[in-house]
Amino acid sequence: MRIVLVEDHTLTRIGLKLTLRQEGFNVVGEAANGRQGLVAIERYRPDLAIIDIGLPDIDGVEVTRLSKAKFPHIPVVILTLQDMDETVKAAFAAGADSYCLKDIAGAMLAQVLRLTAAGTRWVDPAIAGRVEVPEPSLTSI
Repeated sequence: MRIVLVEDHTLTRIGLKLTLRQEGFNVVGEAANGRQGLVAIERYRPDLAIIDIGLPDIDGVEVTRLSKAKFPHIPVVILTLQDMDETVKAAFAAGADSYCLKDIAGAMLAQVLRLTAAGTRWVDPAIAGRVEVPEPSLTSI
């Protein structure tokens, strides 16, 4: 599976890239901010995009919305530290397909990526019980 990784923290991005490679994924593009992320998604047309919420220029919710508007078939997994209800709802409303917190284990993240790529929506158990996630729109299926 070809992945674009949008994460502003260099060490986190490097660690994620290594973990993803160990789990059998191919990171074809990386970006340290939202604008670069949108360019990478357009350039590489990956099988899946992993997007952080807290990006320095365009937040991950907006990157997701813009990406899904142009490439609705590319699944988006939000991988973030942010677990506020409003942020989770906003991410799904923007078209996110799955939402993970960064304390997820590498093997579990690999499962989530595979499930998401296969069309299954996944919400981190730490937030799933307290946030009602909107149904996906036709453009995000």
